[in-house]
Amino acid sequence: MSTSKHVNNNNIERFTGFANLYDRNRPSPPQEVIKILHTYLGEKPRNVVDIGCGTGLSSFLWMNDSVNIIGVEPNDDMRKVAITNWEK
Repeated sequence: MSTSKHVNNNNIERFTGFANLYDRNRPSPPQEVIKILHTYLGEKPRNVVDIGCGTGLSSFLWMNDSVNIIGVEPNDDMRKVAITNWEK
């Protein structure tokens, strides 16, 4: 296995088995992030894409401030928790 493939797989799999623990203990991003980006853009963003969204903590921050939110997460465990959180 090449070094870059090993690093890529390691980055994807490192949270396997820890998604619920991660979700319970990681602090939510501050609402100030939204205010800063609104000021920078001059308006609310229509589309937000969260690459490596994990359990969706940063994605869900935008629920009332963007028309479309797309979360991309390659780790199956993290993505399952994000989907469960979204369905609540």
